[in-house]
Amino acid sequence: SGASADVHVAPSPGEDGSAAFAYQRRCPLAPILVRASPLQYDMQKLLHEDNQGDFEVVVQGEVFRCHRFVLAARCQYFAMLMQSGMSESQENRLVLPDEATSMTATGFGTFLEYVYTGTTTMV
Repeated sequence: SGASADVHVAPSPGEDGSAAFAYQRRCPLAPILVRASPLQYDMQKLLHEDNQGDFEVVVQGEVFRCHRFVLAARCQYFAMLMQSGMSESQENRLVLPDEATSMTATGFGTFLEYVYTGTTTMV
């Protein structure tokens, strides 16, 4: 059986000093089930379980499938890259050359975890 709630509009004087109306009604409320899942968990799931990523980053030969909108919203570098018109933004793929960066695949995975969830399991 559903719960119910009372809706009240309290009387108040109008601008001219006259009394305003009072409204009362009993409304049946059906229960709404919402799973206990904070945004952080959902974002982690999006990163690790969703194969719908629309952007790839390749680090040390490992391909990370990501979401353009998440990267752009959370990281100014990626926001600028996505808007630049450069080949990476058009091809939806960024390759970080091993010789040009000290970034490791493990390090980039940790970075993505932070970008998506705001936390990291870095030890």
